[in-house]
Amino acid sequence: MTPAFGAPNMNATMSRLMKRHPARQLVDDCLDSYVTWRQACEDVHAAYEGWRSCRPMQRKLAFTWYAAALDREEDAARVHSQRAQRLRATTV
Repeated sequence: MTPAFGAPNMNATMSRLMKRHPARQLVDDCLDSYVTWRQACEDVHAAYEGWRSCRPMQRKLAFTWYAAALDREEDAARVHSQRAQRLRATTV
């Protein structure tokens, strides 16, 4: 699809911005990983509440969901930490 007359080509514009501000992608990646991590934290809380309030016959399955949510949160935290370190290294 071609841009409308007078409309900037967004891909070209973003490409030029990235060349001028290479750390911008690192900032975007870091913000994205932060949001992902926070969502994973909310999932852990919800899974814990589900486990805590479930019926006795559902406890094993609910705990499995909680443990899986913890694993996803840990992975998201690791990714965010790595991206934050990369960003910090470019700003020093």
